[in-house]
Amino acid sequence: MVVVVVAPSTLPTLRKELNALRMRGQRRIHFAKESPSRRRSIAAAIAGMPVAATAFDARGIRDARAARERALRAVVADLDAQSVARLIIEQDDSLVAADRRTLFRATRATRSGLEYLHVRPASEPMLWIPDAIAWSIARGGDSARRIAAVVEANVTVR
Repeated sequence: MVVVVVAPSTLPTLRKELNALRMRGQRRIHFAKESPSRRRSIAAAIAGMPVAATAFDARGIRDARAARERALRAVVADLDAQSVARLIIEQDDSLVAADRRTLFRATRATRSGLEYLHVRPASEPMLWIPDAIAWSIARGGDSARRIAAVVEANVTVR
């Protein structure tokens, strides 16, 4: 799981830049479906953006549900420590109910009053950045090297 933090004042510009990276007729950028040359160019563009990413690695937890729950709790704690106000999560209908239960419990303990919402990636270009980073980290290679500039921390979730 990758979380990207941005200054709210940069959102309009970043969204415009991300939308400009889409191909004609493309509703969103989904890194796994892009060609290698497109991945290189998208990764290079993201590397130049004023964003800070943290990768939460829960691969050591065998149960997928438990891994996601622990990763989300770690994300909330990290964002609370940074006084982040809002968390936007890519909407996967099969995970929303469990996510909401986890996030409700986790955010009750925060100081920052973190709010969260699930959004489909076609309607929020900022979700394309963590998708690209997560794919790049998982695959390694050129995209991972290009995008490494914005990954400020790697957290092992236990």
